Amino acid sequence: MWSWRHVVGGRFRASSSPRAWRQSLASTGGFWLVTFAASVTSMAAAPLRSHIAGMPGPWPARQRAKSAAEVLALNARCESCHAEIAAEWHDSFHARAYTNRAFQRALAIEPLPFCKGCHAPEANPNGKADVRLTNLGIGCVSCHVIDGAVLAKQGGRTCAGQPALQLAQFGGPAACVNCHQFAFPGETLASGVAPMQSTIIEHAAGNFARVPCAGCHMPTTANGHASHRFEGPRNEAFMKTALVVEARRLSPQLVELSLRSKGVGHDFPTGDLFRRIEVSAEALGPEQSKMAGDVVYLTRRFKTMRTPGGLMRRVSVGDNRLGVGSDSNRAIQLDLGPDAAKWPIVWRVAYQRVEHPGMVGQPDAILDGEIELARGVLAPETGSPQVAIREPRGQLSKERP
Repeated sequence: MWSWRHVVGGRFRASSSPRAWRQSLASTGGFWLVTFAASVTSMAAAPLRSHIAGMPGPWPARQRAKSAAEVLALNARCESCHAEIAAEWHDSFHARAYTNRAFQRALAIEPLPFCKGCHAPEANPNGKADVRLTNLGIGCVSCHVIDGAVLAKQGGRTCAGQPALQLAQFGGPAACVNCHQFAFPGETLASGVAPMQSTIIEHAAGNFARVPCAGCHMPTTANGHASHRFEGPRNEAFMKTALVVEARRLSPQLVELSLRSKGVGHDFPTGDLFRRIEVSAEALGPEQSKMAGDVVYLTRRFKTMRTPGGLMRRVSVGDNRLGVGSDSNRAIQLDLGPDAAKWPIVWRVAYQRVEHPGMVGQPDAILDGEIELARGVLAPETGSPQVAIREPRGQLSKERP
């Protein structure tokens, strides 16, 4: 269940305002604000992303001469002919890419054209944009209408009065890469630095490289079309199918949690730098009081460094996420200390999204939300290792608001 809350000593309280968010970032050295401001002045200079021509992507690589009214009218025509698909899209985070609460809070802190280009690709991100276009989010036209033609994996010769292009690559990662893989602002993927988002690289290296992104995130509906809800990390049932967890109490104070991603075609978690997996354990005493605990976060970590030329550059200093292929298994040991010896230990694994990437490795990070993926209890030490296995359960369901 997604909610706004702040983790403090194992308990939760309501999250605070953007002003409080800025204050909480002070302890991180202003990681994101400082480095972004140092490297970005305008997105108009160059679209610093993986770019495949003729495929969907952010502004300005996909500028068109159509007015806002024409864009909105064309999107409405798409919806009128494909009502069921349009209803799915309205229920998706593509439709709310710009207006959703998490993005608006981030944008209030860092109002960068770089971010607006993907979250509102129909609107000019430089300066004041047309609110009608930003509110459209990633619309039908954003993915399906490029250079005056309608893109489709299959279909007829025309659609909504536009010529239709049937392109096989539109059904694969090429349709997603322009918005889901890119360098940090001020960098290029060709420069050899670690990318800001690397989902397509991860996918290509794994056991599911032959399965397109849509194979998991746009499953076929009962009516035979690809779902346009774009199943993802805000869908609790969807996320709970992704992980197998085995818990062992190796000693009175030592717990080992073995994690294995199941059917995941990329590193877990993937995408933006706000995401992490929390692996934790607590020894609970009288009246559920916390006697001891330990926690590990699976995420990407970067350090900001100044180059000889005086530029600020993000350098990867760690990545302990569940990978793909042979790297999809991970054994994590949590040492709760001697105070845990005579008490039951409650362990849990949770997918979390923090409000700022500078806090992604901090226990007191403000959370945008979380989904608990697995939980269990290990009884007090009995002299032999205890084992508990939690298999993923759940079916696909619509994404949560």
